[in-house]
Amino acid sequence: MMVFLLKMLVFPYPQMEKWVLRDVSFTLHPGEKLGLVGENGAGKTTLVKLLTRSMIQPREGFCWMARFA
Repeated sequence: MMVFLLKMLVFPYPQMEKWVLRDVSFTLHPGEKLGLVGENGAGKTTLVKLLTRSMIQPREGFCWMARFA
């Protein structure tokens, strides 16, 4: 079981003028589900990459995860 905590997460892509994610905060507890809905380019895939630590790091804030038995 995993717990995810995101606090004041900020992420811009260098080649873009606008922020992809700005001030994103939430906690996802074991058994809870999260649905991501939005337009193309809204940051859904970026958020998943940050959650799974897939080679990108936030500019500000933090993404924490803990595994429980």
